[in-house]
Amino acid sequence: MTFLELAQGDVVNLFVLLGFVALISMTRAWIKTRLHSFPSWVCGFMFGGMAVVAMLVASTSQPGVIFDCRSGVIGAGALLSGPMCALVSLVLPCLYRLQVGGEGMVPGLMEIILPAILGSLCYQFWRVHHRLLTLRRVVLSSLIVGGCTTALIMGFVLMLMPDRSLLMGTGSSVLVFLNAPLTMALFSALILLEREHSEAVNTLAERKRRMLHSQKMAAMGQFARKVSHSYVNSLTIILGSAQLAKDSVGASSDFGKLMDPIIAAVGRMSQLAGDLLAFGSPSSLRVRLMSLGKCIEGIERLLVEAMGPLIKVVVKTSEDTGRVDLDPDRIEQAVMHMALNACEAMSGEGRLTVSVTPAHLSQTDSRRLQATAEERDFHDGPFALLAVRDTGCGMSDETASQLFEPYFTTKAKGENTGLGLATVYSIIQGHKGYIEAETRLGHGTTFFIYLPVREERKDRHRQPHRNG
Repeated sequence: MTFLELAQGDVVNLFVLLGFVALISMTRAWIKTRLHSFPSWVCGFMFGGMAVVAMLVASTSQPGVIFDCRSGVIGAGALLSGPMCALVSLVLPCLYRLQVGGEGMVPGLMEIILPAILGSLCYQFWRVHHRLLTLRRVVLSSLIVGGCTTALIMGFVLMLMPDRSLLMGTGSSVLVFLNAPLTMALFSALILLEREHSEAVNTLAERKRRMLHSQKMAAMGQFARKVSHSYVNSLTIILGSAQLAKDSVGASSDFGKLMDPIIAAVGRMSQLAGDLLAFGSPSSLRVRLMSLGKCIEGIERLLVEAMGPLIKVVVKTSEDTGRVDLDPDRIEQAVMHMALNACEAMSGEGRLTVSVTPAHLSQTDSRRLQATAEERDFHDGPFALLAVRDTGCGMSDETASQLFEPYFTTKAKGENTGLGLATVYSIIQGHKGYIEAETRLGHGTTFFIYLPVREERKDRHRQPHRNG
């Protein structure tokens, strides 16, 4: 086979890889719409299947050395998706190569296993050092993994079959050597760019959704603030008049007893007015700089009393979250709202877990979380994470999409005002924080609250390195 024919074989392999990138993109989007994630084992089987396809369209050099893009495919899967994907991706190509047999079986298996190992090591290296896989890092890692793989295999072949190796010629040897690093670099870069494009589209959609929701919440807040003041003034008059009437005729008289339901109803309406005021006035916070963990420590007793004997309450706090500007009373109010919501979802029996930990966000997650933040409000530093998890019935996607809408409730008419979670959203927004919910029918619900940590001047030289 001539040098030109070898080059044509490489081009065929590359076009097959381009088709596989498109297939991975469509499959990943289809799976994520249903499972909200792309499991590593599914990814591994796809890369393994593609490696087999690459072996079926292999090129053969003059002395009978077969080479293809299998190492680039397996290495890309290991580098981009980690050890689990690499391990699963080995199954199909190894079985196929064992079935083919022949004197080149050992180098063929090395061409499958080595890039999986080296690619996984690179993946772990970037992960341990908290670095995102940028395009430059992916290309550099691919060249290292592919080059080391080919060098080890060619060294092994040179030791076992020196005569056959010499027949390849300089041009063919160079082409064979560059095959693995270049195909892996191209393949990894294409998949990474596809992922970034998909994430950018999702981030833009999320930004629009959150912006519309923020605008709607702001308008509702202004309306609620005006209504609540008028509401409180009217209730004060009603309550005062009812109490005076009861006192003037005597509490034990028939007329005095008629005032009791009025006074009780006004009390309930006053509570609703308080919720309206809390929802409509998120900026009326009395914040101080303190640890989020210390703020939550004292809430366990209140939660135990509110949840009842059949709900186990677990509170976990961490002291290494940093200090946050927060209003302890409003944070406590937000946690109680979420806890009462969880109690209803668990029908009075289950487990409620409240935890405070540092939030380990990648640069991509941080951008997605702050999609609606103005540039001047964008927080570049770490966040403290407050999570409230229950073992209740969970929610459907349709219900979850309306979770923080004012007056939205799944309860029967009159049982719930629908302001609890809307108030929580308003409180967290007032703290310049962010709230998300993760839920599945039958698997409970978890609320994640991210509050920006203030980095003090004396600690600036010890700031943790940002991801990316």
